[in-house]
Amino acid sequence: MVWQCTLRTDPDRAPAPDHRFAEVSRRILAATGIAAPGDPAGCRWVLIRTDPHEARLLAPLARADQSLAETSRDRALALAVCQLAEHEGLNPRCTAARSAHAPRGAVVAAPPAAVPQAAAARPLHRSS
Repeated sequence: MVWQCTLRTDPDRAPAPDHRFAEVSRRILAATGIAAPGDPAGCRWVLIRTDPHEARLLAPLARADQSLAETSRDRALALAVCQLAEHEGLNPRCTAARSAHAPRGAVVAAPPAAVPQAAAARPLHRSS
C-alpha cells in the first residue's frame, strides 16, 4: 500500500525550486499523519521531481512500528496544506492524493497528467 500525491505549479509561472516542493511535501506528510516531525515510527517517503512544474510524493503506508498509517482524512488535509501554501506564495497545488487501498473516490482535485518518461524523473528528497 503506497500513498501518492502529485504537486504541480502554474505552468505560466517560473518553476518552483526543489526546496519549495520539499517544504510543502513535509507539511502534507505531517498534516496527514503519514510522517509527522519527531515521530520515529513515521512512514518513509520520497519526493521525485518529474517535470519543471511537477513533483510526486510517494510514501509506503507501513510504519516502522509495523502498523499502517491512518489516511482516512488525507484528501482534505493534503488539499488544505496546498491551499495554505498557495496563499503563502509557495505556489504548489495538490492534484492527487490517494493510497493504493483507498476507495476509488479518494482523490484531491483532478487526476495527475500522463507520467513523463522515467529518465526525466529525479529524486528530490528521501526520508531517512
